[in-house]
Amino acid sequence: MRRLMILFFILLFPSLSYAGVLASKTRIIFPQGQDAQSLTLINVNAYPVMVQLWLDNGDREGLKQAEDAPYLAMPPVFKLAPREMRSVRIIYNGKPLPADRESIHWFNIYEVPATPPAGMTARQSLLMAMKTQMKLISRPHALIADAEKSVDRVQCQRANSAPSQLICSNPTAYYMSFNEISVNINDHYFNAAASLDFMIAPFSSAAFALRPAAIKRPLARNSMEMAFINDEGKIVRRLVKW
Repeated sequence: MRRLMILFFILLFPSLSYAGVLASKTRIIFPQGQDAQSLTLINVNAYPVMVQLWLDNGDREGLKQAEDAPYLAMPPVFKLAPREMRSVRIIYNGKPLPADRESIHWFNIYEVPATPPAGMTARQSLLMAMKTQMKLISRPHALIADAEKSVDRVQCQRANSAPSQLICSNPTAYYMSFNEISVNINDHYFNAAASLDFMIAPFSSAAFALRPAAIKRPLARNSMEMAFINDEGKIVRRLVKW
């Protein structure tokens, strides 16, 4: 049964399969009024690991809880044996959050071998440490529209001063996360260069560099396709006419 669960986690979230500790979700949506959520973690390494959890504002180098983070992870530190699964909790601590738009924080999973694997020194095993960051999106009561349908309101156009740039504006109260943006301009195919986050904040705009597409998607002339990532972490494609 445990082997089946490991295979399920890897198949469900292949983009995270490089990590040794996998989570049961790729993102966490926290509705206003909810005090806590549970998340299942599984160690797919062949060796035990020590796991540290914390919330921050997206610091890629940090290894500690942000003082202003409105959530806490419990337990913050624990050990996972090979193939062991454990449920952890993310608890809202009551700090105020915006009421008119979503806000974002980051749930961090840091893993390091509990003991050096066979043939390795303690120093070498530290090189195997890995940090995974997951988006935690706080959603206020006021947002009653379907987040998935809101992607239809995102508008993109080429920048007048830099035709190789795509400017996308998000007039909604939701964070828009993308897997891919493909563009056909006069039968020339481009992809928006993905950043590490590849998202647009509520009521904001973002600029993406256009790169010639290595793989041409079957798009109509002068049209665009957005591959949007929904609440469940699934990719939803939308066609947009220029």
